[in-house]
Amino acid sequence: MKELEPKNQNQKNQAAAAAAASGSAVDSSPVDQKPWRLVRDETSDRTPRSVSRQLTRIVGELLADGATEHEIRAGLREWSARDRVGPRILPLLVADAQKGANNTDAAFARGLERMIAEGRELDAEERAWLDAFRGRA
Repeated sequence: MKELEPKNQNQKNQAAAAAAASGSAVDSSPVDQKPWRLVRDETSDRTPRSVSRQLTRIVGELLADGATEHEIRAGLREWSARDRVGPRILPLLVADAQKGANNTDAAFARGLERMIAEGRELDAEERAWLDAFRGRA
């Protein structure tokens, strides 16, 4: 029986993530190992392989959507710490990590602005960071 070829890029990404999780190759094109490594590094060795494969697929999708490795690692650590949750909650946990990073940046910016208001001069690195934050906020 002939194996069906993936029709679109999303199906190709999913096939590549599944192949990375199982250790097999779908075709001769290189497979991105980053999703698999992130799952391996941040989850228990006792995690069932079927769950690891699902997490790997989801991590591949999150990376393709622009999530950072740091945010995904935070989401995976939170997922590992919770009892009785499935892999499909991972995107929500990564979104929480992204919100936390944004809140931390905003709090840091408020602290720098308070220092300016109190008459303290910022060094070049602090000034550059604050200018960049203001530009994206």
